[in-house]
Amino acid sequence: MGLMQPRQTHDSSQRLKVAIAGFDVEGKANYKYLSQRPDAEITIIDQKDVEVPAGVSKLTGPKVFEDELDFDEIWRTPGLAPGKLKTSGQITSGTIEFFRQCPAKIIGVTGTKGKGTTASLIARILETSGQRVHLVGNIGRPALESLPSIQPNDLVVFELSSFQLWDLKQSPHIAVVVMVEPDHLDVHKDMDDYLNAKSNIVRWQSAEDAAVFLSGNELSAQVANSGLGRKLPVPDTATAQISQGVLSVQGQDICPAEEFGLLGEHNHANVLAAAIASWQFSQNAEAMAEAIRGFKGLPHRLQLIASKNGVDFVDDSISTTPTSAIAALRAFEGPKSIILGGSDKGSEFDELATELASQQQVKAVLIGQTAPKIKRALDRAGYEDYEMVSGGMMEIVRTAVASLGGNGTVLLSPACASFDMFDDYQDRADKFRQAVQGL
Repeated sequence: MGLMQPRQTHDSSQRLKVAIAGFDVEGKANYKYLSQRPDAEITIIDQKDVEVPAGVSKLTGPKVFEDELDFDEIWRTPGLAPGKLKTSGQITSGTIEFFRQCPAKIIGVTGTKGKGTTASLIARILETSGQRVHLVGNIGRPALESLPSIQPNDLVVFELSSFQLWDLKQSPHIAVVVMVEPDHLDVHKDMDDYLNAKSNIVRWQSAEDAAVFLSGNELSAQVANSGLGRKLPVPDTATAQISQGVLSVQGQDICPAEEFGLLGEHNHANVLAAAIASWQFSQNAEAMAEAIRGFKGLPHRLQLIASKNGVDFVDDSISTTPTSAIAALRAFEGPKSIILGGSDKGSEFDELATELASQQQVKAVLIGQTAPKIKRALDRAGYEDYEMVSGGMMEIVRTAVASLGGNGTVLLSPACASFDMFDDYQDRADKFRQAVQGL
């Protein structure tokens, strides 16, 4: 990873006008970092009326980003598109600063689905192998918070969303691109804009770097081919594969797939990507096998939270795309009720509807803003076993249970974002868990 030169420091007599655009988790990490710079005169800008540290200026209001902002630097939060900021100054971010200043090698992981799982598994494998690892990004700590503790011989695993990659001008030493599909089209201008942002994970790589990608996912391959790094497709006999039920990496057997801690065949691709990425730094097969067996996945990702009267309740609230809901449906045998719907990110549901129509003994409970859109897709696919519910989570769960007749699985795998009814996907999961406990 060819590092850019660190930003020039300013004489403390020259005050630098710095704005933090968006005072969320990352915005607060940006403030903590910038407040240590004696030359920075900080203003916090947010569309909401946020509470800011004592003595710090703020600009707020729903139209605050419509006018030109007179600052030397604007540090944007990931979800705020660079193109929405009008300024003659420099637009930057915590991600850009981290890549500039990080003394260790970075393994970056992106994708529409699976990036959090894959990044966490890479970190687990490397830690089990004896490496000192920092897991940062949406799945770990904000990157800048970890920066002071990172040593040159450490490794960083950075989960990178398209929002963080949007304006990045450096790429990680190892880039991992898992499943890519249409997403966030309510924020990105179009699919080209989304893919262009994702491609920054490899665009600035040198020939000494490497890009891991899913050979069976056309968009993953398209992103990975945007840079000069060595290409490491999976599955492949030269990288990592599952053959005759056994995971092998560059010809070395690791462990049987039936021993994977992660549920669902869709996770095989994530395991393969994690295995070959971590193999670039450690070829300890025993440690890799131990980590893969012990890693059970992330909270809210196909997580069994309760079994009551013959019914299993599975929290897959982190499922915010149709493909992840399809994977959830395929991960469980027997009768199922799946809770679908939420706020609209521009996804289409025809492929999900076709999957539902192809399965036996599965009912869909439709909720939220996208319920009518999903219903239309189900109607087109000829799938009729659905019910629309407008009440709260307890009514939703009771409706899902009622169709099972005392045997099967209730899946909260909504295929949509949560912001129409809940604070976020974690709040949605908490409400689901509370409703299950209250049955």
